[in-house]
Amino acid sequence: MKKFVLAVIFLSLSISTLAEIKYKVVQPITFKNISTESWNKEYVAGEGIIEIYTNDLDIDSGKSLVIEYPDTFVISNKKKSIPLEKIIVPKADKEFVLNVERRPIKIYAFLDRKKLDAGEDASIIEGEYTAKIPIVINEYSQINE
Repeated sequence: MKKFVLAVIFLSLSISTLAEIKYKVVQPITFKNISTESWNKEYVAGEGIIEIYTNDLDIDSGKSLVIEYPDTFVISNKKKSIPLEKIIVPKADKEFVLNVERRPIKIYAFLDRKKLDAGEDASIIEGEYTAKIPIVINEYSQINE
């Protein structure tokens, strides 16, 4: 009986202290005004939002998070692949201390207009371009002194 009570206590302690930090895509990166001239004639800027959240703020509060991602990647519409020039996350959102339950983070991507239309047929260029970006979230807990 004592072993059963001890097992239940240890199991309940391990379950209650289990907290996770997760992320989800709130808004995929979208490029607006591709065919019109915007502030820059050479590049098109896209913006997306991911959200980092925790299921237990009391345990995860004060943890330092660092977001890492590749500098460039390729998007495709299954007919044509286009390399993006750069991905940018603002410095304040790249390294931060978790102090709220949900934190939205904006991601910016830049596309070269010349690589978008290299003289191909319109049926090859048109379509919805998709990609998967590997995002690594490094979690560092606060040192209690």
